[in-house]
Amino acid sequence: MSGVAWVGTVDGAGGVADPATVPVTDRGFLHGEGLFETMRVLPADDGVRAPLLAEHVERLADGARRLGLVAPDAGCIARVLRDVCRASGLTDGAVRLTLSAGDGKPVMVLTTRPIPPDSGPVRLAVVTARRDPSDPTAGLKTTSRAFWALAQRE
Repeated sequence: MSGVAWVGTVDGAGGVADPATVPVTDRGFLHGEGLFETMRVLPADDGVRAPLLAEHVERLADGARRLGLVAPDAGCIARVLRDVCRASGLTDGAVRLTLSAGDGKPVMVLTTRPIPPDSGPVRLAVVTARRDPSDPTAGLKTTSRAFWALAQRE
């Protein structure tokens, strides 16, 4: 299914939507006030498993504390991850969890995608853009990706 996502709140209230939408008043959309984690998922007896789920949950929780957001707990994330993978038919791929400040109430969105086939060597480049280490968002995987987009254009 194309466009399948799980949309809801950090307490797990929500569900699978196709297509998924987020209001334009969402502060993650308007201001980049949000975080994300992209997790590898693999087949498991009960559907899928995310081998590094604990590490992703810990980093998300740390970032949420630093931004003043409420983060979902590990059990909620694991359940929702299984739900969206089941709905999309994904058993081997990636799930992106986006946590947004929402519009007064935090919003959690999970989307799925297959891993593309190996396309050969990876290209690396040194860019002139420099990340300010004193920026309060340094070290966070925020939804504000303008810096990275500009660096990639070089």
